[in-house]
Amino acid sequence: MSHFAVEQLSPLIAEIYASVASPTALPLALRRLEHLLDVDLIHLMVNSHDQRQTLFQVYTNDAFLPAAQSYGEHYSTLDPRKILLKDKPVGESYRCADYFDDQFVSGNAFFQEWLLPHGGRYVGGGCIMRTSRQNAHLAFHHFLGRKPIDNDKMAIIRLLLPHFVQLLQLREQTATLREQAAIGMHALDHLQYGVAGLGDDGELCYANRRAEQLLAQLGGEIQARGLQRHGRLYSLLQQCRLGGHAVSYRQQQTDGTLYCLLLPLSRSLLWLPDASWESTYTRYLLILNDSRQLRVAPASQLRELFDLSPAEARLAHALASGCTLDDYAAANCVSVNTVRSQLRQVLAKTGESRQQDLVRSLLMIPAL
Repeated sequence: MSHFAVEQLSPLIAEIYASVASPTALPLALRRLEHLLDVDLIHLMVNSHDQRQTLFQVYTNDAFLPAAQSYGEHYSTLDPRKILLKDKPVGESYRCADYFDDQFVSGNAFFQEWLLPHGGRYVGGGCIMRTSRQNAHLAFHHFLGRKPIDNDKMAIIRLLLPHFVQLLQLREQTATLREQAAIGMHALDHLQYGVAGLGDDGELCYANRRAEQLLAQLGGEIQARGLQRHGRLYSLLQQCRLGGHAVSYRQQQTDGTLYCLLLPLSRSLLWLPDASWESTYTRYLLILNDSRQLRVAPASQLRELFDLSPAEARLAHALASGCTLDDYAAANCVSVNTVRSQLRQVLAKTGESRQQDLVRSLLMIPAL
């Protein structure tokens, strides 16, 4: 069995590493490993450092899932195997049969009250992560009625543990990158500017919500997958590539102007080591702004930020949107003197001394 298993480990190890990019693939890879090693259950568990909270876990045998809840609620703290693992280095293997004989098992509450009644008995595995935030363990189980895990299987487990140590390190790193990317994407979608990513040949790699709207206004400059080969923007991209610096473009619309800024990404931002791969990824940013569109923080947001009254907040929002004092007074059926009095209150509460400074300041606020 051990020779047969070792021959098939390489593709399974590859599947385990591939689960970093596709997390849902990990349970399937572990189930295949369970079958290959002829064990009854493989259990991967990531706990908080104090062991009170399970952050992530995979059980390959669904029949054991009902037992998992009671383990987490009470018996996890009684598990002598965990106490044993505290003193073992990360990546070092162990098997419980070497430490807990039948006499120990017969008098231990964890074995007698939880593990044996749920069909468990022998385990081999080890700690695969230990940080200030969390611990992780990998366990290979033989259920009640089977013999302890033998030396051949333990040799394979020893071979596998370093790969699982590396797997969790990679998962941690990619989780951080995914979180950062999600934050960045969310922020981009709330900008009043359009932001689009272009490849080396003008192919469209990414566009935030505003860019999707503004790109439609470029007409013949845009085709289904990116920049039109014979368009002005495509020519500017070639200019940007050759010169290595940003270039600007302005397109007149029937009722406004669309401004475009095309700039190359710094090579220090690229993570691919092989330059021949770079053309399929974002190499340029296209920043778009429509002079007809101006996102101003709503009155409710200005009230919250500066403790304005409802009338003061409405005035501040109107001024930031381009309204004059006279127009605002006429639209709201109040005197210009009343509006000027409200403006003085707004200036005092916002800390600005002049109307133009107030407007400039309000336009800098990210609008909800």
